[in-house]
Amino acid sequence: MVELSLSQNSSKNAISFRELDVKKEVVRRAVECKPGAVICDKMSDDMGRFVLNILVAPMEADKDDKIKSYLLDTVFLPRTDHAEVAGALIGTLVKWNIEFNNVMTFNTDNAAYIMKKAYRDVIKGVMPNCTHRTCLAHIMNLLGEASRKPFENS
Repeated sequence: MVELSLSQNSSKNAISFRELDVKKEVVRRAVECKPGAVICDKMSDDMGRFVLNILVAPMEADKDDKIKSYLLDTVFLPRTDHAEVAGALIGTLVKWNIEFNNVMTFNTDNAAYIMKKAYRDVIKGVMPNCTHRTCLAHIMNLLGEASRKPFENS
């Protein structure tokens, strides 16, 4: 059996391909055919590549009465523009059998003009029930950074 190791020093993090397939199926059952929120965050890695993380949070509680989000894909983009973001998002939703009519919210960080343009120019047209929301945590972080600025050179 081939194993993937998340840590070279620890076998407790090793997972077989079969176990990985089982975990993917659990996620698939949790997200497909359910209304939900799509959460996207763009960043760059230490090699300067553009990275897009795509998560989904079904808008119904699980058996433990919790709303959970699931990382569906991490996409390395050749360039960072609205068409690449929209294409990666649509490809991920298709791969995971998430119907476009079930996407209720497209949640992004506040400063990502690319995300806003992706929503306005592409996503809004193919996902009619979807609204764009910016993440409150990102907004709070920006406020915190702004409030520290006057004290940085003191």
